Amino acid sequence: MKINQSVFSFLISFIFALILSPGLGYSQLVKLSGPTTGEHSSNQKILLLPGFKTRGPFRAFIVKNLNAKLGSTPSQTQNYVITNTYKEASRQVLTDPSVLQMSQVIQYFDGLGRPLQVIQTKGSSLGNDVVQSVVYDKYGLESKKYLPYVDQSGDGSYKSDALKSQLQFYSDSGLDVTVVKTTRPYSQTIFEPSPLNRITEQGFPGVVWQPSNVARTNDGGRTVLSSYRTNNSSVNYAGDGYAVRLWNAVPVVGEEYKRSLSSSSYYENGQLYVKITKDENWISGDGKAGVTEEYIDKNNQLILRRTFNVKEGKTEVLSSYYVYDDFGDLSFVLPPGSNPDSETISQNNLDLYCYQYRYDDRKRLIEKRIPGMADWIELIYNSLDQLVFSQDPLQRKNNKRSFIKYDGLGRVIMNGVVNNSTATRAQLQELVNSQLVNWERRIANSSHGYSNETLPSVSDLEGPELVNYYDDYSIAGIPSDESINYSKKLYDMPTSSKTRVLGTNDFLWVVNYYNDEGRVAKLYKQHYLSGVIDKKNYDEITNSYNFEGALTLSNRIHHSTKSDNLTIINRYEYDHIGRKIRSYEQIGSDKEVLLVENIYNEVGQLKRRELNNGEQKTTFTYNERGWLKESTSDQFSQQLKYHDGTTPQYNGNISNQLWGAGTTLNKNFVYTYDKLNRLSSGLSKEMSETLTYDIMGNIQSLRRDDMIRNYTYNGHQLSQTIGGPEKYSYKYDENGNTIVDGRSGQAITYNSLNLPAKIAGLELSYLYDATGEKLKKTSKGEVTDYINGIQYTKGDLELIQTEVGVARRNGTSYRYEYNLSDHLGNSRMTFYKNPTGKIEILQQDDYYAFGLRNPIKVPSSDNKYLYNGKELQEELGQYDYGARFYDPVIARWNVVDPLSEKMRRHSPYNYAFNNPIRFVDPDGMAPQGPGPTGTPILGLPLMKLFLSYQKAIMKMGMNNVASVLNTVSNANNAGMAKGTVKAEYTAAANQGVKNLAVGLALGEATGGLLGQIGKGLGATGVGAAAAEGGATTTALAKFYPANNGFLGTEERMFLTPGDQISRYGSSAGKFFSPADTPLPMRALPPGANTNIYNSYEVLKPFEVQTGTIAPAFNQLGLGTQYLSPVSADILLKRGIIAPSQ
Repeated sequence: MKINQSVFSFLISFIFALILSPGLGYSQLVKLSGPTTGEHSSNQKILLLPGFKTRGPFRAFIVKNLNAKLGSTPSQTQNYVITNTYKEASRQVLTDPSVLQMSQVIQYFDGLGRPLQVIQTKGSSLGNDVVQSVVYDKYGLESKKYLPYVDQSGDGSYKSDALKSQLQFYSDSGLDVTVVKTTRPYSQTIFEPSPLNRITEQGFPGVVWQPSNVARTNDGGRTVLSSYRTNNSSVNYAGDGYAVRLWNAVPVVGEEYKRSLSSSSYYENGQLYVKITKDENWISGDGKAGVTEEYIDKNNQLILRRTFNVKEGKTEVLSSYYVYDDFGDLSFVLPPGSNPDSETISQNNLDLYCYQYRYDDRKRLIEKRIPGMADWIELIYNSLDQLVFSQDPLQRKNNKRSFIKYDGLGRVIMNGVVNNSTATRAQLQELVNSQLVNWERRIANSSHGYSNETLPSVSDLEGPELVNYYDDYSIAGIPSDESINYSKKLYDMPTSSKTRVLGTNDFLWVVNYYNDEGRVAKLYKQHYLSGVIDKKNYDEITNSYNFEGALTLSNRIHHSTKSDNLTIINRYEYDHIGRKIRSYEQIGSDKEVLLVENIYNEVGQLKRRELNNGEQKTTFTYNERGWLKESTSDQFSQQLKYHDGTTPQYNGNISNQLWGAGTTLNKNFVYTYDKLNRLSSGLSKEMSETLTYDIMGNIQSLRRDDMIRNYTYNGHQLSQTIGGPEKYSYKYDENGNTIVDGRSGQAITYNSLNLPAKIAGLELSYLYDATGEKLKKTSKGEVTDYINGIQYTKGDLELIQTEVGVARRNGTSYRYEYNLSDHLGNSRMTFYKNPTGKIEILQQDDYYAFGLRNPIKVPSSDNKYLYNGKELQEELGQYDYGARFYDPVIARWNVVDPLSEKMRRHSPYNYAFNNPIRFVDPDGMAPQGPGPTGTPILGLPLMKLFLSYQKAIMKMGMNNVASVLNTVSNANNAGMAKGTVKAEYTAAANQGVKNLAVGLALGEATGGLLGQIGKGLGATGVGAAAAEGGATTTALAKFYPANNGFLGTEERMFLTPGDQISRYGSSAGKFFSPADTPLPMRALPPGANTNIYNSYEVLKPFEVQTGTIAPAFNQLGLGTQYLSPVSADILLKRGIIAPSQ
């Protein structure tokens, strides 16, 4: 039925009267024209312009002013604790604060001190209360965990009808039409009937994922099943067999640091705990296919992880063994490719497939061998157990070693490469042991500002690659000293660094100045435009922050010899709960542009993104699990199907991807997977890929459209591929880098970071600094300079990367081009607003499942940031991810994974666990999935401009020791490890970072029996930050588990660069968990403030205690916990961690 504009205006007015709500997030005049659907709100007015029409669903409403009063009235009949977080500076107590001045969380407790409700007062986008209910069964267990909901009272009072209201909120008539509708808005947990309260079945929100007493069907019962038993002696692994071969790591006589591998028997019956897990896809007809078995010994060490697949109609057994020596140190990891269920493993197979470790008499890792590398990696330590030398196989061939030097507080002050290092590891270790001094001192008149008392002597150096300075600006050669204008609170703060341009004698300086809160207020960074050091080549960044520490303005002045100063101003606005809602940019004298506006639904999910001053809009919807379901815009739309697809997937795998424009989705990918969740096929009318894999996940065959390509290997290294008349052969260096690319036939030369430096036959070369930052690319004489998001081509400024695309040089001004991306960050469409004011499409791209580009529209303005938002290197046909290049034609990386020890069961060359529809690899280091709430990856550019500067400064160049770090990063994919270093520190080191700069971590999961069975329980949306916050009264503190909340014993490990961690509460605390750990699994102690949530990226290795979290106050616990020796504040100041972007 067509509604004329006058009638609809009356309806709008009627809706305004009914839905007037204390909204807080928007301040704009809204104009609607043409066919319109969805939600539209304003705190001013909504104008219906000529041509407006709607067929629904449609909702429009006016919200109240942005500065609504908090106005809470806690229920006096309940026990409660209020946590107020101030958001602006004030010399007086605020008696009637607004939501922009203060946020508030109220926790209500029963008489036993158990949480009943956690309410974030006016915490939703429209200023309603966000309510998290906690309900217990008759045993005091939280067998149902409810999703948060929104209550319109907005007063923080206790909600006596919470469960009824929550069910109403998720019904078809619920308050927010953009929130998923379900009759089961909770996760149900089934516990075994024993005092252990072990979980046997874990459900999730949604009807399909609820426990069922009948067989699992397409409509229900799709839960995670867990069972427990002990090992037996049967080797019928695909049936009733749970036998485990007993492998021993035996010291070699005369060389006791070496271990030999032997086995002559199996573990006796009943000696190992076995946890059996079946995910949501498993059905009884699968037998053991898709099942995971974890075997834990009495020392809580993981001995075996066994999984099962079906290949060619037969059950395939994949066993990964973890072998420890008599001291409990991990000595061997035997992946499935080595056939570890057999009685013997040859030395050749050990070297090709297995991880091998050796230790000295202080339990320090001194040698290790990684699959794909031709020899051992050697590590040498000083008497403080700080890593001072390392040597990888390629360095050994060239008589080189990497070195690290420290100051008296254990901070890295210098690293680089030693030439002509012919001494053996043992000889060099003896020299290090005999040195009387273990750190350097600041000396003003020395070449690099430090003494020369520790090995190696400066005279022996090829040259330091990085030099770091702390505490002051009394630094010889510093290009700028404006310290008089900034904070003097500089103790332990990184103040400056200089980084070598690899292959040259040039250093690039970075100098950063702080405000009194320890935030970078101003920063100078030299760049390398035209390949020269020039005092005119630098960037000057000035930052401003709000009271909470969020960046509000960044003013970048780009100085260069090529042009006049260019000013780029980025401005950010946040809503009342701290989410970034608007990003603005102004370049030079051009008009400021609203690049992007993010609008959230009532439970905190991104529901709409608007680009280019609101000219282009994309809406998002999610399913019950919080997984992205649809993104819709007039230019590009996408629909993802999971359990509702052609081949239903219940565990998060995507079964269908439909795409098109608007509501017309005329293209469709159908995906299938094997029982290990590896992609078997991705089929559409336009594109198709079908794959098979070997037992390690290396691709055996790939059929793309009508071409079949077969792969052969030497271990994990691809030897050749054959497809029709084409035969590609590959060769590798000692570090496992591809030095002959089969497809192009070209020889590739690498730098010390294992990054490609030269492809002579293509007249192609790359130049990096020692942190791995790409500075220049030269292709057949044409030079592209990269300057943290600014690109020059042939000496002329070509483009500036933005948060959502690029600003391309257009005469004397800039034209903004925007990328619309899918859930993986793949650029699918590039558009701009043409001179007539209309959106004009510049480029369209589709992709095969593993990333091979299939261009739809010939680009009129070539966007090379395509698959996963990474830059396509057209000469090679590969994508630059930062740490590695990826070849989408053969669907493999070209070098060994720098963090391969986090994923030992997988090939170090495989891409995204062979599931590229679900996972991405942000930087070439490790795959990751979407966020815990299913927030889509929206294709942010490779470098995030000004924020990347701050991040780079906090790193202080540490990632330029990638050649060192990749020899010491050892953390497993379950997040818990058995540590191998018991450091002994001097008093000076104890005052500092206790060997936080570098280190090692070894081992595999030790908490498998009580591991993260509850993953995914965390509530979606803003309410998750308040879920089950734990009692906060001192009277209840005695009930919190002892031993810092660890379940059983804790272990020692090192977190490594790229790890994502997070914590609730202020940054003064020392406890962290993996970033995706749901709040209930953290079991926070008394006094924890769950209204504050921060996530961080690890920039430098640092040692923590780790273990399983003990349940507390009837909270689930069982997540992974990290206990740092120092607080998050100190870690941030030292550049060891940085806020995740």
